[in-house]
Amino acid sequence: MTSQERIELQERPLPSLKDHEVLVQNLFSLVSPGTELSIYLGTHTGLRDPNNSWAKYPFIPGYAAIGKITQIGKNVSLLREEELIYYFGHHAAFEILDPQNALFVRLTPSRGVPLEHFLFARLLQIAYTSVAVAHSQPRQVLVTGAGLIGLCAAQLFQNEGTSQVMVLDKNTKRLQIARDCGIFDTINSSFGNPEQEIRRLTGGQGVDMVIEATGVPALVPLALEWVNKRGEIILLGSTRGNVELDVYRLIHSKGAVVTGAHEMLIPLLPRDGKPNKVEITEKIMLWIAEKKLKIGPLISHILSPDQSAEIYRGLSREQDKYWGVVLDWGRVNGVR
Repeated sequence: MTSQERIELQERPLPSLKDHEVLVQNLFSLVSPGTELSIYLGTHTGLRDPNNSWAKYPFIPGYAAIGKITQIGKNVSLLREEELIYYFGHHAAFEILDPQNALFVRLTPSRGVPLEHFLFARLLQIAYTSVAVAHSQPRQVLVTGAGLIGLCAAQLFQNEGTSQVMVLDKNTKRLQIARDCGIFDTINSSFGNPEQEIRRLTGGQGVDMVIEATGVPALVPLALEWVNKRGEIILLGSTRGNVELDVYRLIHSKGAVVTGAHEMLIPLLPRDGKPNKVEITEKIMLWIAEKKLKIGPLISHILSPDQSAEIYRGLSREQDKYWGVVLDWGRVNGVR
């Protein structure tokens, strides 16, 4: 991404492989319609923050890839040539990885599970932050936003045993995707009164947890309106702007808990026995392999990287058509 709404597929020489590194030939990578799209559109707060060094143009996007090890340094013992791995990779034909200091998971093709489905472990791992930071085991959960992160969070809470999970969105197509993922209690916020619909779907009980997965500032006070007394709001989506709140009415007198769920709260590698991204990812990978999570409805396109301009434009302007996009690097690398 060279500037706002401008993306290019560029060729660069690979640096020399160091003794502790491996070379990965990518097969697939997953486009993030959150962070990547906000940088593409120029709305990411880090672009204007002088203390943020990574969210700046030129920006190389991507943080989930599946590839094959094609070369290993002489000091590498953790991986072998020809192994397939999932890792935090960029959108690139090749990438150099330090396996000692990176998250990776070996992949064995699973019968009936397309390889590209395992890419979604990245978004599911981000969404799992909302499970990891929750202060209680909720009975009824409302997820605001039927984007990929919201749909991942909804499925995860179902898998964790939550009695009832609902998804709210204003987009009819996204709500249909939610139902295709097995989230059957959906609320279209464009019609009627969402609070009344929450009461109807829960038999008058309401919800004791709201997962705000959009990052839309106006939804934070609404989430606090909708949650029960002593309930919890988990801010999973990165809020793009300031929020104005009646703190006394919505938090203080209501006894509500507001919890941040940025993925950076969870360490990458095992440390001090605390939850970490490696363990969470391995758990999610197993669920994908066992088909306990519905990944197919989350994919709208599998496209060649040379269609990148079309992809990001579609994600920003045609949300009924583009939502989960996989880049097929095999078309560039000559594998397929």
